Amino acid sequence: MEPGKIIRLYAAIALLMPFVSAHTRVHADDVQNTTPATLAVTYFSYPPYIYVEQEGAPSGPHILRFLRITNRAGIDVQWHQTTVEGETRMLDQGRRPFCSTGKLYNTDRAQRWTYLPYVFAMAPRAVVMAKPENIQTLGDHTDLLSLLMDRSWIGALLGGATYGVDVDQFLAENPEWVLRTGKTDIQLLEMVLANRAHYAVVQEMQWHIAKNRNPDTAALRIIENIPALPKQPIFLACSRDLPEGILRRMGKAMIEEGFPYRSLPK
Repeated sequence: MEPGKIIRLYAAIALLMPFVSAHTRVHADDVQNTTPATLAVTYFSYPPYIYVEQEGAPSGPHILRFLRITNRAGIDVQWHQTTVEGETRMLDQGRRPFCSTGKLYNTDRAQRWTYLPYVFAMAPRAVVMAKPENIQTLGDHTDLLSLLMDRSWIGALLGGATYGVDVDQFLAENPEWVLRTGKTDIQLLEMVLANRAHYAVVQEMQWHIAKNRNPDTAALRIIENIPALPKQPIFLACSRDLPEGILRRMGKAMIEEGFPYRSLPK
């Protein structure tokens, strides 16, 4: 071949290369977004939103809502049963790629966890509950932090849960008169009944469920003048080890399913 023709041939190939590589990148992205993926997902007993089944996958409204997202994203789910405290510890460690079925947001957690900025659900309000004979004295406190700081009363709170910035900072000091051994709200209420604690911070809805399981809990009362926590948004929280591609697919699916975006503070 003549030298001039060879030069023109190489020039034509060079002009085509950007189009070839661009087509290759688009095709690769298409494959990435449609190829089935598997996601480990933790859950724990959280009636009436999550029920732990004896066999098979969990059930409940939050589980169905989560599956709407993963089905839209083309992601298969592997369920892993745990506790509130165990899930929080795994997220803190960040060594396993997985997502939770919903957590409250705070900026301290955001340093170690990855949140998807779409409101997954709303957590019902939390209340402070005690036996009737202690209501008046405990009610001298006007906020949860003041009550927790009073070492003359033993409190029961969930391990691994969050209660707002100021309360969380105080709880980080591990005051010995605040027990964090309970795994469920019902256990916290039963600790009050058994006189292991003077008060418990629980979700009001969980108290109504507890009354059906243990009628004795109906005798407990809400300390109305101590606001614990109002309704708060729940977000999907994932470990830092989760691949970015999975997060993008989950976020895109949440948008398509109509979950509202919420700007999260840093």
